[in-house]
Amino acid sequence: MLLEYTGRVSGRSYAIPIGYFAWDGGSVLSVSGSRWWKNLRDGRPVSLLVRGVRHAAVPTVIESADSRAELFAEFVRRFGPKAAGRLQAGLPSDRDPTPDELRSAAAKKMLVRFDPAGGVPIA
Repeated sequence: MLLEYTGRVSGRSYAIPIGYFAWDGGSVLSVSGSRWWKNLRDGRPVSLLVRGVRHAAVPTVIESADSRAELFAEFVRRFGPKAAGRLQAGLPSDRDPTPDELRSAAAKKMLVRFDPAGGVPIA
């Protein structure tokens, strides 16, 4: 997925490729170890290019580490440990993570939810 946004301080336009996974209601979630998510804290609409289709989306940065840990746990329930291990968040790929491992992943990585702005599902 290609994320296009405007820097909150510089006002410059950015386009960066990011990983994502489909979530609820046509939304997608992205896991980040980089700092691009800081530009999305104000919830200004962004543009996403997914499989050749452009989508207007509203980002929500999941600031709470507890909420991120819960989302990581839900990811494991939905997609399994093997998929969770590919998130590069330190989660095991051969078993369900412990609560401590979920908290550790939440401390290392940010999660951003992108909701469709036009009502058309993103993924």
